[in-house]
Amino acid sequence: MSDKENVTPTSTKCRHVSKEAMMEPLTRSQRDQIAEFLVSHDSYLDMKHHLEDLLGMGVDDHRLKHLFYRDVNDLVHFRRQFFCSLGNFLVRMAEAHYRIELWDRESHQKHSFPISELSEADLVTVSKGTAVETLTYELYGFKLRRKFDIEQGRLYRVKTQFYIAGKEVALIDGLMSLQQRLDEATPWLQAGLVGIQDFT
Repeated sequence: MSDKENVTPTSTKCRHVSKEAMMEPLTRSQRDQIAEFLVSHDSYLDMKHHLEDLLGMGVDDHRLKHLFYRDVNDLVHFRRQFFCSLGNFLVRMAEAHYRIELWDRESHQKHSFPISELSEADLVTVSKGTAVETLTYELYGFKLRRKFDIEQGRLYRVKTQFYIAGKEVALIDGLMSLQQRLDEATPWLQAGLVGIQDFT
């Protein structure tokens, strides 16, 4: 058997390490790998703190506010998770519908995916272009629309628009109207355990 065939994935090795092996001192190779990891981890933390100083808030907060995504797959993954939790509630209570549209400026192709086809969006790679996601609350006649620039595969939010009965309104007014409708339909939301941003 060759060395390559004899290699076990790291994750598998970790699961089968005996207690006795855990008591053994680390080898030189293991120490070198740990040192390399720690240097990389420290560099990552330094970059993250510097970026958060520039942004004026935490990187995770920016992502939760939909200000950026790592790539299209990151956004699609977020939405798939969303529609397995709060989004599923919205589908039932507010007849919510979702669609993501991707315009690839390099190939000049356009892709469009509703909730039921989000897994197919995972197969699309766009380096430069535009992404638009639309969340429609059919029962109330509300629509939330977000537009992202795609640069080097990264998504950066450009704007968010809210429509009531087809007319654009200030975002805060639209969100407050949505909050009111959802509160009326489900009094438990008034407990404040979930913010209105969580429903978008």
